[in-house]
Amino acid sequence: SCTYCGRPSDTDDHVPPKVLLETPYPANLRTVPACRPCNGGRSSDEDYVATLLAYIGQSPPLEAKVAE
Repeated sequence: SCTYCGRPSDTDDHVPPKVLLETPYPANLRTVPACRPCNGGRSSDEDYVATLLAYIGQSPPLEAKVAE
């Protein structure tokens, strides 16, 4: 079942989100079960957090992602 709402899960959500990681991604990247609405609904939130961290933390990898 979905970690966030309890409905049946049909996707896996990456923890931590891929937007906060550099490629190549670790082979052991953890996931949690999630339904498609919950998993997709958090994508823009992750982009906002990455943008905020890039501006606050002066992180070159995150700054590069934000520049896109």
